[in-house]
Amino acid sequence: MMNDIPVIDLDLNRRHSSEDEIITELLTAFTTIGFCTIINHGISSELISNTFKVSKQFFDLPLEVKLKYKYLSPKSNRGYIPSGMETHDKTYDHSNSDCDSLSSVTIIPPDQKETMDIGYDDNNDDDEIFKNNWPDQDIIDSSLSNDNDDDDSINFHDVIDEYFSLMDKLYLRLMKYIGLGLGLPDDGDYLVQRCNQHHENLRLLHYPGGNTNNANSSNSNIRGNAHTDFGALTLLVQDEVGGLKVRRSNNESEEEWIDVKPVPNSIIVNVGDMLMRWSNDKLKATLHKVETPPTINTTATYTRDEIDSCTTRTISNVHGIDDNHEEEGEVKVNIIDVIIPERYSIAFFCNVNKDVNIECLETCCNDTDNPPKYPIINSYEYLTQRLAATIQTSTSTSTSTTTSTTESS
Repeated sequence: MMNDIPVIDLDLNRRHSSEDEIITELLTAFTTIGFCTIINHGISSELISNTFKVSKQFFDLPLEVKLKYKYLSPKSNRGYIPSGMETHDKTYDHSNSDCDSLSSVTIIPPDQKETMDIGYDDNNDDDEIFKNNWPDQDIIDSSLSNDNDDDDSINFHDVIDEYFSLMDKLYLRLMKYIGLGLGLPDDGDYLVQRCNQHHENLRLLHYPGGNTNNANSSNSNIRGNAHTDFGALTLLVQDEVGGLKVRRSNNESEEEWIDVKPVPNSIIVNVGDMLMRWSNDKLKATLHKVETPPTINTTATYTRDEIDSCTTRTISNVHGIDDNHEEEGEVKVNIIDVIIPERYSIAFFCNVNKDVNIECLETCCNDTDNPPKYPIINSYEYLTQRLAATIQTSTSTSTSTTTSTTESS
């Protein structure tokens, strides 16, 4: 059984091997744990750094400004989503052709993150619903502090466009490898031809930091609840804070989680539900979640009044009164100071062309011992209905909370 997320080098010159070895490594990862980390993938560290910079610049804007670019509908799947607006349940029933169907509904706390979703900008004036509502660069520039002069020249739109374009090419390269590994026709282009219309979403994610007094809460370390992703593949870049964990197996009785440790200049790749259905479960969409780092323990001296008014720390043990300060009412205490660093990640959700029906790939099923497990469904319908069961928009009712699996890594 695999103990760590495999790291796969995509540079043929550096690894002195053939594409066949890369394909074998990818298929092994995707048919076992559903995750891998790729290096030497062709996306420059400078572009990744700039994408993180423009992401931070956007999320640093006041909430009322960010809400001008708010997420409107699952159909367009574009825009800003404030923290607490996505709630999910890992019990989605894949066997039902009705994408709103859940095997059960469990109300759990929403993810503690804010996001900005951006799709392909094809400049089609007849398709206004799929237009990105790009943040005003003048507003971003005016919000920058004077000590950020180096960042003033970074244009949000330009950086995101370049990142989107290169990630799209990497996605198709990986789908070709998967097609070859599964023995599909057209020299591996079978999947590429069904995934080449830029139906992807780039999601900027920000998990706010700070202090909390909920250190003893059973869910206090969860930033993003356990979920699977909806599409074909997800290409994720995370910052050095980390926190991403992957469940080792799909057995509900096992709760063994593997840390996906940050690797410099790497991209994490995982299989989504759509590709799992397409491959008849040969490729695994694996549960994953985001947690906070461990708490930080400190020892300090506080007055009794300060202790009584403390709201951001949990006092776990009083060591005793210092005789030299007893009259002043000072006491040395051991404090669990729960300091949560903010976390940024960039997810590129890769989807299938909107006109493609997801039915079992011919090399992944047969009529005798491995029949298709899932009903046929249109890819766009599938994605839209999954999103609709996840995200609260302005048209959602305020008296109910909808739950499903969401996308947050």
